[in-house]
Amino acid sequence: MRLDINKLHEEAKNSEDLENRLIGFYAIGHIIVNIFLRELRPFWRKANPESLPIVKKIATKYKIKLNKYNRKSLAFIRIEAGLIRLRNEIKRRMT
Repeated sequence: MRLDINKLHEEAKNSEDLENRLIGFYAIGHIIVNIFLRELRPFWRKANPESLPIVKKIATKYKIKLNKYNRKSLAFIRIEAGLIRLRNEIKRRMT
């Protein structure tokens, strides 16, 4: 069976249903689905996953107020991705 990812999006009831469908279909974890949907936020109406807990933690540590940004904007997506890269860089330097 071939998956039409756009059809999957259309058929999803909401953001949560879309996440669950992706996890169920591909048998992949929440973090991968979160990253995938994060990148699609500006383009798919139902793609709006919560920021990962580690993103929220790092944003708090560096006093970045995530709630002041439009979650569907490219700026917000880049901030999230940047915080993940910052976390990875910090971990790399500690080893």
